[in-house]
Amino acid sequence: MLRVGLPALVRELRRLLPNAELAMTTNGTRLPAAAATLRAHGLDAVNISLDTTDPAHFARLTRGGRLDAVLAGIDAARRAGFDRIRLNAVLLRSLRGEQLSGLVHFAASCGCELRFLELMPIGAGALLYARERLGADEALAELRRAFGHPAELPSSSNSRRYRFDVDGKSAIVGIIAPVSRPFCTGCDRLRLDAHGRLYPCLRSPEAWELGSSSDCPSDLQVEIGLRAAMNRKHAIQAIDRVWPARSMAATGG
Repeated sequence: MLRVGLPALVRELRRLLPNAELAMTTNGTRLPAAAATLRAHGLDAVNISLDTTDPAHFARLTRGGRLDAVLAGIDAARRAGFDRIRLNAVLLRSLRGEQLSGLVHFAASCGCELRFLELMPIGAGALLYARERLGADEALAELRRAFGHPAELPSSSNSRRYRFDVDGKSAIVGIIAPVSRPFCTGCDRLRLDAHGRLYPCLRSPEAWELGSSSDCPSDLQVEIGLRAAMNRKHAIQAIDRVWPARSMAATGG
């Protein structure tokens, strides 16, 4: 959302890829001013990071962030008419009670799909992992105790989805468990960082250089890099419990 000319970029991507789903992950704080424009230019969906609905816990986790700014962003996205709004929350043991129930209630009230993600030992997560990891199975068991047995919904290769009844409303909850339930065999995702490096996987220790900001790669270079990265994914699956020191933000989406 800090990128200059983001709406124009979305519009150009929509022109080049008319049948693709264009989605963006954001912390939501800049959506009030931009949601309607981004939607009009062709953005289909937004994933908004929201780890807690408690203002004090939110400020602590984000080192001074304001929960009301994110909630305003979620409301702006809803009013802009996005086809899909997902709320992403990292499972944290220190917030397990408030986080699980509070976020599910909030998701049900706003009609957004909620996705809980296991904490991964990568970047800053590596420092928190030993004391904060809350596994997917444990979280699901707590959700069942709080809201009853859910209906299982069609799932993707990386996410199991459930529908809970919450005070007469439906809450759609997805659980992504890359640590306890790895989904490497069904993953086809590559990650491109801001420097033109292509990573086969979050866990990959290597990357393929597609080009720098001042050196636009040729179609052949891009094709070679894509093929090499995809082929390397199979080898990475054999690496057990290896996580790089770099952050997820540095790896790219």
